[in-house]
Amino acid sequence: MSDNILDSLNIWSSFEKENITNAGRKKTVLSDSLEGINKLRTYIIDEFFSGRFKSKNNFDNFKIINKEINNNKSKYKNSKIDPEDIPYDLDKQWRWNTLGEICTKIVDGSHNPPPKKKTGYPMISGQNINNNSIDLSNPSRYVNKIEFDNESKRTNIQVNDVLLTIVGSIGRCAIVEDLKTKFVLQRSVAVLTTFLNSQFLSYYLRSSFAQNFLKKYAKGTAQKGIYLKKLATLPIPITTNDIQYDLVDKLNKLFLLLDKTENELIKKKTSHNYLIENLFDKINLDIQSGNISDNLDIFFSYYENLFENHHDIEKVKKLIIELSITGYINNKKKSIFVKNSKLAIKKGWSLKTIKEIGKVYTGNSINKEEKKSKFTNKNGVPYLATKDIGYGWDIPNYDNGISIPENLTNFRYVKPNTPLICAEGGSAGKKCAITLQKVCIGNKLIAIDLYEEIDSEFLLLNYLSNYFITQFQNLMTGIIKGISLKSFNNILIPIPNTLEEQIEIVKEFKIINKTIDDVKINVSQKKNLENEIIQSF
Repeated sequence: MSDNILDSLNIWSSFEKENITNAGRKKTVLSDSLEGINKLRTYIIDEFFSGRFKSKNNFDNFKIINKEINNNKSKYKNSKIDPEDIPYDLDKQWRWNTLGEICTKIVDGSHNPPPKKKTGYPMISGQNINNNSIDLSNPSRYVNKIEFDNESKRTNIQVNDVLLTIVGSIGRCAIVEDLKTKFVLQRSVAVLTTFLNSQFLSYYLRSSFAQNFLKKYAKGTAQKGIYLKKLATLPIPITTNDIQYDLVDKLNKLFLLLDKTENELIKKKTSHNYLIENLFDKINLDIQSGNISDNLDIFFSYYENLFENHHDIEKVKKLIIELSITGYINNKKKSIFVKNSKLAIKKGWSLKTIKEIGKVYTGNSINKEEKKSKFTNKNGVPYLATKDIGYGWDIPNYDNGISIPENLTNFRYVKPNTPLICAEGGSAGKKCAITLQKVCIGNKLIAIDLYEEIDSEFLLLNYLSNYFITQFQNLMTGIIKGISLKSFNNILIPIPNTLEEQIEIVKEFKIINKTIDDVKINVSQKKNLENEIIQSF
């Protein structure tokens, strides 16, 4: 089994889990891209504890364990297994016992922790316990000597005890390897003292079977937890001491290989990310200087490696935007590029301020009561707020239930094909769109009535560029962070000398962008297939 697992590590390590940001966009995180290794660890543990593992060194039988169980004086020694909680049948060298039967102590931490102190003995909580590690550097609080002694009498933490989180993030565990720094616990952590091999118990607690039991019986609403009495009924597949030690030895060796593999993957991904970021940074600097050819050649020679994940693909899309708004795309005549105000643009283009290309204005604020009584589910023009627009080419949400009657003198009406951008708050300078129909807008959106020689989609392309975003962010002020119309009017926009060229650039950008989106879909399908393979184990 070990050889088969290691031979297929490339599949396991390619597993990716995607986070969705508050903005609704996908974001791949380095730790999540290693999720396959974590799943592989669980799979291996499940296999080793399936009851089929046997040892050549099976010198003893259950007599020693039976004697320990009979001598057990813990309050949970008589815990009984619910037959429905037994996940599978075991080989004759194995059998089921409850956690209460094989532990001489099951106790949780303090239910009434003392006031926080800056120094003293660490009192740790569930957040300090990760699988196989105990973090004493950042405890939830410190306690003094008297408080430590009072709490320590009850928990009496010893070397080789197993700590298990039982409130909040339930199911993480670690072994107490030493007591160089003495500590006590809050109630989110339980102490398990067992006469079995501690690593054997710790490994099993990380299995999918134990984790499913903990999830099944966790109670509570805001923060779930499992009661010690119920925890004591957790079925544990036990075997003789010889097999326990042999199993732990093999798991330790296998997990050491996985740890090394994981570290190499992290190094590889970190190096990859550094290379990508470095390359894009250099190309962006080249765009500003007008000397882009060398690093762009590197980009195209390396482009296959840019499509490993969604994060890199989004970087490519951003680069295409920068190349579009400066004229590198659609540069069929190999035009000369002239540096102007930190940006190199094609000869014949010009840098114009927003106020030179159109008239800007904001919309109207409507209070909650008025919005509900006068403008909800009424006939009229859709009213758009920041929440109703996306991040560029997304179609605004016109069906939000808020409409403004036609021709009210105290409202600003926005005509179709008008660029919008958010002016204030967390989405300022990020959310933008083009109207497809007549609308009214909120006071946190800026609209611009463009002059005839400016294409609205070309301006939207500028809104999405790093050049524009950097200017926008540098002009934001206030606690909430926003931009005034006066400041917005002074932002510089690179403009081709003809409307036809603007339209042609947008057309070419859309073709390239569609191709990149297709690649992104293919990457997702490939990842999903690999993930399904992993999940099937």
